[in-house]
Amino acid sequence: MPKILWIVFCIITLDMIGIGMIIPIIAPMILDQHSVFFSADVSHEWKLFWQGVALSLYPLFQFFGAPLLGVAADKKGRKPMLLLTLTGTAIGYLLSVASLWLGIFWIFLFARALDGFTGGNVSIANAVIADISTPEEKAKHFGMIGAAFGLGIVLGPVIGGILSDSSIVSWFSYEIPFLFAFIFSSANIYLVWKYLPETLKQTKESKFSLFLGFEHIFRAFSHPSFQKLFIVLFLYTSGFAFFHTFFNAFTVEKFGFTPSDIGILFAFLGVCIIFAQTIFLRFILQFFNLTFWIRTSLFGLAILLFLIPFVSNAMLFYPIFFCMALCNGVLFSNFTALISNKAPAEEQGEIMGIKESLNALGNGIPAILSSIIGIFHMSAPMFIASILIILSLFIFWRIK
Repeated sequence: MPKILWIVFCIITLDMIGIGMIIPIIAPMILDQHSVFFSADVSHEWKLFWQGVALSLYPLFQFFGAPLLGVAADKKGRKPMLLLTLTGTAIGYLLSVASLWLGIFWIFLFARALDGFTGGNVSIANAVIADISTPEEKAKHFGMIGAAFGLGIVLGPVIGGILSDSSIVSWFSYEIPFLFAFIFSSANIYLVWKYLPETLKQTKESKFSLFLGFEHIFRAFSHPSFQKLFIVLFLYTSGFAFFHTFFNAFTVEKFGFTPSDIGILFAFLGVCIIFAQTIFLRFILQFFNLTFWIRTSLFGLAILLFLIPFVSNAMLFYPIFFCMALCNGVLFSNFTALISNKAPAEEQGEIMGIKESLNALGNGIPAILSSIIGIFHMSAPMFIASILIILSLFIFWRIK
């Protein structure tokens, strides 16, 4: 395995641990009856709305920032742009700590927006992998990056859930996970600066525009080679986002989950993702082709999302999450590999930027919509998620 691949693996793992530490705390932090951001007379419905806003800011600002960073990575190189994105992430975590210390919600919102705008770490890392991989190696190498995601999701939520729980240690609080995330981001900056070589072999000139994300969306949905595949990716991302951006609030409301409860559940999901990316995917491809398993995974994921509102015992989330991880293990790395294999070498950064724009928009819009819809019916976001996944399956079935 190339040395660079292991460096990127470490970078993504540390990055995802930082992100994972935040997963279990945003919903309880905002919905808490004693939240530092809101006075006691603020209604629960209003808090639920602002939770959706907070969750949507990162992907929506990433929608504007990711394509710019993708173009810059094709022009200026992968390494300097990766250093820039990681610095923005580190500053965002520090501002989040400041917002909690001061009890000022708009600082927290600004921190999420800044982190999102400079949050092109994954798309640039994917471009690095594309630079060093042959078409035959890409699925395997992107699978390794998927495993790094899983490892980060295993460790991050558990660490975040523990560090935010003052019943474990008296000085643990919501600020501590953000401080640790800042430390991990700083370690990543050093790792990139010291050890990651530049992998870009041929530069590409493209225009810079703040609205490049919208141009990318138009290109994605009109490009003859990518159109249907990008529509499938957008519907899949949007559907799963309706689930994961509202699930924490759903479990807090229905089962009284704490950050530790959420952290343990997502850690279990991370373990399952690692299994799916490293063992399960290689095993099942011996029997049927990739197209069959993508179709099967989309159908299975739609069924699982539909079942979630009917769960009456929280322990049932574990088998559901196990099956969900198997489905996403098939979908995540192979969607990335299919898109990368269709793109010319000199456009890898830009195409990955377009992909991340779709991911950002597909995560950002459902984040706010799920909270608004959830005010009226807590189960509705899960049903919408299932419908969108079924639509993505229908379109993928028609791709030849």
